[in-house]
Amino acid sequence: MYLNKIQGNKFTSFIQPVLDLIDNGVIYRKGFWVFYLLHATASLLIPLFLLVLAIAIDIFTYQSFGVMICLVFIWLFIAFSFWLGFQVFWNRMDKIDTLFKEDCDFVAIPLIADYIKTSGEFIGIVTISLAPCFILLGIVASDITKRIVPVANTGIAIVFTPIFVAIWGYVVMLVAKFCAESITAFASIANNTKNLAKSDE
Repeated sequence: MYLNKIQGNKFTSFIQPVLDLIDNGVIYRKGFWVFYLLHATASLLIPLFLLVLAIAIDIFTYQSFGVMICLVFIWLFIAFSFWLGFQVFWNRMDKIDTLFKEDCDFVAIPLIADYIKTSGEFIGIVTISLAPCFILLGIVASDITKRIVPVANTGIAIVFTPIFVAIWGYVVMLVAKFCAESITAFASIANNTKNLAKSDE
């Protein structure tokens, strides 16, 4: 009884509300909501940072008109790609609370699995949408590249690099989805096994 009195006072139970938030997963869900929000915000800021950096190093100075047009389109592709990436994290952020079931004992596993899946979607979508940039980069760097490798090889690289980049982005998205589903399936099996054990008692 003396121990119960000690456990019930403010000295030992002040942090109990925080522990309750940890136990029921609220603190993790809210934390991941902020985490996704930061990712979404960073996706919008990256193109602006690259634009400021390009202006700061005078990348547009002493460039031909054609090269300047290519650089502008490259930045537009980058801005569009990261805008799509922003939407990935923004939309997944609003669905965090739907990851949990009432009878599920696991909190961290659904969050980690969804983050892996969402990160794969982000990398895949941004990479695939950036593929045309490599054609423009090839055009911009063609004068330099011609001095290093034959023109024929340069043309082949310009054509095939975006294809390989797009395929790589798709594979990343697929592998991330596979890993997330594997983690979720493991958690579901463990949760169902526990529920069956309880029902047999």
